[in-house]
Amino acid sequence: TASKTFFNKIYESYISKNDGFIISAFIKKKLVSSIIFIIDREKKIAFYKYACNDQKFKEKTSNFLISESIKKLQNLKINKICFGFSSLSNKGLIKFKDSIGCKKFYRYIYRDKNYFLEKEKYFLNKKIENCNFTKLKKYQNEYYKLL
Repeated sequence: TASKTFFNKIYESYISKNDGFIISAFIKKKLVSSIIFIIDREKKIAFYKYACNDQKFKEKTSNFLISESIKKLQNLKINKICFGFSSLSNKGLIKFKDSIGCKKFYRYIYRDKNYFLEKEKYFLNKKIENCNFTKLKKYQNEYYKLL
């Protein structure tokens, strides 16, 4: 989990300057999911910075929020989303990113031998970016009725 300072810095640095946004889903007035996007207007790319979900509704609301975010980003003339790096141990997140058609790039972190002896995992992460919006269209209306 991230600290309150982390979110305050994101707000001060991006959201308050209109270089990002927060999108949230509510079910029966209960907050169940939120995503923070940071925008680089010059490069026409959005960065999926942080997401949180009520585990009971996780997949359905995430798909809906991403679909709605794409609409907003397209209105802002943003044509790419970078979903960032994912640890190979986070199989659920990788499965989700695969399901929406994200491209995969492998990142190798080079360290000395002792580092790897101490930490057997986290040395290889997937960078997933440049999601193909057309693969998300199937979710566009599927979950709207839940909210």
